[in-house]
Amino acid sequence: MLEPLTGPLAGEGKRHLEGFEIVRDMINERGGVMGKKLVFTVADAPDPTAAATEATRLATREGVKIITGTFSSGSAARPARRPRARTSSIGRRRAWIRASTSAA
Repeated sequence: MLEPLTGPLAGEGKRHLEGFEIVRDMINERGGVMGKKLVFTVADAPDPTAAATEATRLATREGVKIITGTFSSGSAARPARRPRARTSSIGRRRAWIRASTSAA
């Protein structure tokens, strides 16, 4: 999960993260998704460069399957161009989904 946790948009990023955590907990209380609990790996994305770096790290080093966030189009635009990731737009939010054939 990419959110600005520092910098000028930190307040909004923290509120978004709290909202996602509430939903995650509700889903996990009901048995998760297909019997598996949702687990978040959180990364700070205060600017486009940090968002791109963190998206790459989450996908390649952490083995994250789905990356969601940021709410700011300035931060969301750059990670979509990173190699080895497919971009899927869901409404106004972007999710970066690591290809299952990519090396972790």
